[in-house]
Amino acid sequence: MRRTGWVLAAGALLLAGSVGAIHAQDETPMTRFLAENGAVPCEEDERFQCVTLTVPLDHSDPASSETVDVVFGVLPASDPANRRGMYVTVVGGPGGSGLHSVWYSDYFDPDLFGPFDIVFFDQRGMGRSQGVRCDQEALTYYLADDSDQEAIIEAAQQFATDCMAAINRPDLLPFLGTVQAAEDLEMFRAAVGDEQFWLYGESYGTQFAQTYAAAYPQHVAGLILDGVVDLTREGPDYYAEQDAAFENALQLSFEACAADPVCAGDFPGGDPRAVYDALWAQVSAGPIEVEVTLPDGTTETRQLTRRMVDAARTESMYTEYGRSGFLRELAAAAQGEYLPLLRHGYTALFVNPATQELEPDPGWSDGAYYAVDCSDYVYSLEQSDPVCPFWTLARPPQERPAPFTAPVPTLILNATADPATPIQNGIDVASRLPNAWSLTTQGGPHVVYGRGQTCPDDQVTAFLLTGETPDARESICDGVVIDVYEPLAEADPAWFTDILYDTGYSL
Repeated sequence: MRRTGWVLAAGALLLAGSVGAIHAQDETPMTRFLAENGAVPCEEDERFQCVTLTVPLDHSDPASSETVDVVFGVLPASDPANRRGMYVTVVGGPGGSGLHSVWYSDYFDPDLFGPFDIVFFDQRGMGRSQGVRCDQEALTYYLADDSDQEAIIEAAQQFATDCMAAINRPDLLPFLGTVQAAEDLEMFRAAVGDEQFWLYGESYGTQFAQTYAAAYPQHVAGLILDGVVDLTREGPDYYAEQDAAFENALQLSFEACAADPVCAGDFPGGDPRAVYDALWAQVSAGPIEVEVTLPDGTTETRQLTRRMVDAARTESMYTEYGRSGFLRELAAAAQGEYLPLLRHGYTALFVNPATQELEPDPGWSDGAYYAVDCSDYVYSLEQSDPVCPFWTLARPPQERPAPFTAPVPTLILNATADPATPIQNGIDVASRLPNAWSLTTQGGPHVVYGRGQTCPDDQVTAFLLTGETPDARESICDGVVIDVYEPLAEADPAWFTDILYDTGYSL
């Protein structure tokens, strides 16, 4: 149940900067809102104005007085006379910081900045919205023994216990689910005073966007779902499909390499799949010892483990250039040079390759990921990542949401090589919507908008600016599985004429 009458944090300060200096004739609902509620330049990007909204901790309990602060970042419309409203981006995860993703706006069509207030935000429990973190505990878990199911379950239980204990606001954890967070966005819309706005969700953000649009379809002028999660799927079923999608992206990468003479030429017999399978068997039997040279010139032996190879592989599958880079690392490993893969394994786990010290990404939280995921789905110990059965500070739903069927104009963006949000999810969501258009990129990354492809980008821009929709309900955009493959350097030492030549194989 939504409650009204909650106050905005920070009082009624007028800014001396861009928002407070707006002339009265240029005032819009957004600039008035920002000025009245003490907006200040965002630390992440000073073009954006950050404002804090104080909302109920539990929207379902009108009797509770507990609150949580949620921070929104806004770039006000530069053409207030022709303002169309807000364009809100919900980033992926769960666990991603929207404010650390405002750089996405650098890839928006310049024409969007005139009529739209560009909005990003840190969902409750993320980033500056009283973010919860347990970075060291997560790293320990990701490097733990996974040799059998008993070891996996033991590590998951230990991580859940340690992570919840490390989080500085454990009282927030039962209230970080998507349903609660969607109500925060509704309170923001109501506080600004816009009757409708445009909503974009990527990956997990599509889960959030559908949740909001299902509850408040009358307030959504247009919806863009990019890398779609089908909310009707049970969590275990979704992740089983995701495992298959990662394998599909890997296999498509091998096939694209084998069809490219330059890429295939770096692999024995032109077969990257065989190289990968042999490497996986090797690290599954035990770590590979790698001699490394540190920045101070000393050397030491490090271990390339199965967990590190898996982290590098998983991260690489999200993009075309990542897949190409992973193929290059495999090609180097086939020649006995494991350092590129070792380095990638470190960085994929947010570890400094030289010092082996944890260097957390400020825009990501594993603790927030589990706090939301364990609140949104029900899992059993038989799952491959069985943390949620031990995550006791969650309120998972007893059943999945009803299928999303709101008659909101909706663009569905898919990619056939998407490893994280299997394409069938987007197909199934689109099939239930009476007012949806699908654009499917052949190959492509996980999340396609703003990645440099004119086909989806131009259509999204037209949809936002004029309401124009594709001619057909289902359209295909050209794309690739891997970026141009750069071959390895020559192995013949005579090829190197400069002893300072950078092979790229250093920590």
